[in-house]
Amino acid sequence: NTQYLRVEARGRQGWVAGIETQSLRAEYDYSANAIFASTLSTFFSRPRELRRRAALRARGDMWAAYGSYTLTPSPRWRMDAGVRIAHYDHFSSVANADAALIQTPTAFDSTAISPRLALQYAWSDTLTLRAGVGRMTQAERPDELGVADGDASFHGLQYANQWVFGLEQRLGDRGVLRLETYRKEIKRPAPRNENLLDPLTLLPELQIDRSRIQADSALLYGIELNAQVELSPQWSWWGGYAWAEAKDRFGSIDVTRSWNQQHTLLTGVTWRSGPWTTSLSTRWHSGWRQSVLRNDLVTSDLQNIQLERNASDWPGYFSTDLRIMWDYGINTGNLRTYLDIINVTQRSNPCCTEIAAQSANTNSLLSTRERNWLPRYALLGVTWEF
Repeated sequence: NTQYLRVEARGRQGWVAGIETQSLRAEYDYSANAIFASTLSTFFSRPRELRRRAALRARGDMWAAYGSYTLTPSPRWRMDAGVRIAHYDHFSSVANADAALIQTPTAFDSTAISPRLALQYAWSDTLTLRAGVGRMTQAERPDELGVADGDASFHGLQYANQWVFGLEQRLGDRGVLRLETYRKEIKRPAPRNENLLDPLTLLPELQIDRSRIQADSALLYGIELNAQVELSPQWSWWGGYAWAEAKDRFGSIDVTRSWNQQHTLLTGVTWRSGPWTTSLSTRWHSGWRQSVLRNDLVTSDLQNIQLERNASDWPGYFSTDLRIMWDYGINTGNLRTYLDIINVTQRSNPCCTEIAAQSANTNSLLSTRERNWLPRYALLGVTWEF
């Protein structure tokens, strides 16, 4: 249940001021049971039987005031400064007597100040430079608690300091070219849970390779180049390249995040005629991080086998996607029908390691099998706006 209210005022002199409040309520009723093979539970140092039961209520109230001012000291210069002050009051309470099966709920009551400053300089009629710096604050919502992973606690506020620098080159009336570089430092990131070997599973929280990641901080940085070009009234093209890094810090050790993709290439073409729009796009990115099982998998001593988290890379990911959309205005609104075909070429993109256990005499056998991302699939949708 969510209630939200915002009141905002704008002035001709370039200022904006507003207040907002948000109240969220969530109820959880969750139970889960799983039994693992003894060999796997020993290897991952987890109990052979998993039992979770949670019934709780959570609430979150937020009050905020914000303001910004835009200053144009000359035709070429533009500056925007703003600040947001927000107060968060979150609490969760156990609603069942079986509270020993979940973590003890917590509450937090915090105030955050988030300033920002942005500058824009028109180098010429077609070239614009932009720079920005600011702090962003994020709190877990009551409906985002990790109850499925046995965590019913709020973890306080996360802070992110971000710097951005970019330039935009207009290509006449035909398109635009953008270059942007960024750096984001995250303080006190909330813990998260990941599957070390097989993230592509229906119920990830019930898998034996589920692991809790609690970093002290995180760092994300990169550079992106994008282009959009109108080839004709019917045809347009876009493309882009990005280089990025995403790392968690544990003490003095940096570990690359599992979804890190250092290189990304994207290109596509769009055709429009009347109510019809057809787009064909191609995406390639370097492989996500892969956790690796070291040494012989057939052994009576499981301590000789090591699982190294994010120790290697999966092969690069490639997909060609097609979208066909029909957009038509009617008397009662707008009707839109679309068909998305993902991975048109049916490419196999390795992503996951499936692990199984067997016992033979005194030996324990751990076997692995490589799995792929989703094959070709289609999505059909209809939207009626009125």
